[in-house]
Amino acid sequence: MTKQPRSIARLSALLQSGALDPVALAEETLAAIQSHPDAAVFTTLLTDRARAEAEASRRRLAEGRSLGVLDGVPVAWKDLFDIEGLPTTAGSRVLRESAPAGRDAAVVRALSAAGMVGVGRVNMSEFAFSGLGINPHYGTPRNPASPAGEHRIPGGSSSGSGVAVAAGLVPVSIGTDTGGSVRIPAAFNGIVGYKATRGRYSMEGVFPLARSLDSLGPLCRTVQDGDARASGRRASCASGRCRSFLRHSRNRRLRRRRAGGRLGLRGGRGTACPGGRPHPPGGLPGILRDLRSDGPARRARHRRG
Repeated sequence: MTKQPRSIARLSALLQSGALDPVALAEETLAAIQSHPDAAVFTTLLTDRARAEAEASRRRLAEGRSLGVLDGVPVAWKDLFDIEGLPTTAGSRVLRESAPAGRDAAVVRALSAAGMVGVGRVNMSEFAFSGLGINPHYGTPRNPASPAGEHRIPGGSSSGSGVAVAAGLVPVSIGTDTGGSVRIPAAFNGIVGYKATRGRYSMEGVFPLARSLDSLGPLCRTVQDGDARASGRRASCASGRCRSFLRHSRNRRLRRRRAGGRLGLRGGRGTACPGGRPHPPGGLPGILRDLRSDGPARRARHRRG
C-alpha cells in the first residue's frame, strides 16, 4: 500500500467487485506496516484479529453477503480506544501494565460490525495532551512530507493516525479531537480529517482528555471517504430484500423533496430494513452517527418539527 496509496472508495470498489481479496489486502497491509522504516507509527499490531476479520470478510463477499462499502477495508486505531484483551495505554508508559479492556470501545464494535479489519493501534501524544505529536516513550512518528534527512513533526495528538494514512499504510485511522487532535495532524500530513461535534457520537471505551470537549473522527485520504453522502449507504445488513427496501426509501425521499417536502439531514437520517436492523446513512460518518445515545429522541424531535 505504501507505493500506491488507495482510498476507502477505491479499495471498496476492488473488494466488492472481487478484484481484491480481503485476506490478501490484510496481509499486504500488515507486511507494509512491519517493513515501514518508521517504527514509531504503530504501537501494536493486531495480527490475529486482522486475519480473522479479513477471513470473515472473504467468506461474506464470496457468498454475496457483503456488510456494505466498508467490508474488508483496513482501519487503524489511536491508542486510546479500548481493544478487547489489551491495556489502553494512551501513549503513556505508566498505563502499560494496566488491566486489559474487557470489550472493544463502542466505535470499534460499530466499525467491526460493518466489516472493517482492525490492523493495529497507532502512536499518539501522551494522554492526548499536545498538538505537536511528540511522544518520548514510543518515539515521534516522522511526517512523510519531511525532506530527506529531516524529521518534521506530524501534529497531534493523533500523530500516528495522520502519518499512517499519509504514508499509505492504511486508508483510514480513527482519532480523537479535543482542541485540534484530528484537524492538526490532518493538516500537517496533507490528508483529510473529520472532527465531529462534541457529544455527537458515543465516547464509551475511549480514554478521556476532557470529557466536556472530547470528540472523535476519521483521518483518511479524500473528502469522498469522509463525506456522509459519498462514503456509501449501508452498514449492517446485506440481504437483497434490504437493498431493494433502501432503494425504494431513497427514491421515495427524492420524490418528497421534488414535491416540496422538507429536506432531511445531509446524507439522510438512515432507515430500517424490513427486519428492523438500522442502516446508518453514510459510511464512516453514518456509522458513527448511529452511535449517538440520544438518536431516538433526536429523531422524534425532527419528526415533530
